[in-house]
Amino acid sequence: MRQAPLSPQMAIALPALGAASILIAWQYLLPLLGVPAYIVPTPTAIFGVFQRNFALLIDNLRPTLIEALAGFVIGNLAAVLLAVLFVHSRIL
Repeated sequence: MRQAPLSPQMAIALPALGAASILIAWQYLLPLLGVPAYIVPTPTAIFGVFQRNFALLIDNLRPTLIEALAGFVIGNLAAVLLAVLFVHSRIL
């Protein structure tokens, strides 16, 4: 039996409510359960660290993106070369 499709509003609202529920539970259940902040910090603690170190994060964004892109390109080139080798090889 097929379910009726969700309305566009519900298709947006349900994932947003799910994410909000997870964040709220994460924020308030960890201290109640006695989980130390050095094991699992709360979302507000993580946001605070990002806010305090924003300039450092932005400064390091460019080299990180360049290295990630270079690795992606090198990996794809190697994959294409190996694929061509495998397709044209009689032994492999």
